[in-house]
Amino acid sequence: TKARGATRKPLPGEPPPFAAKTRDTGKTPLMLACAGNHLNAMHYLLGVGASTRSGDKYGNTIVHYAALN
Repeated sequence: TKARGATRKPLPGEPPPFAAKTRDTGKTPLMLACAGNHLNAMHYLLGVGASTRSGDKYGNTIVHYAALN
């Protein structure tokens, strides 16, 4: 059995677990990882299906955050 809190890849048609945005800025965990230049976190989030198309409240995507760092 898996440990409590363990993550898995989403099933087909299931939303990714890391698509939730922060309340005030609309940034996803992947955006925060890109902004902080946390490569291991970025690889992990992409590996478990984090959305690459989401935008923050200003329309910036992960590409914008990665380009700034």
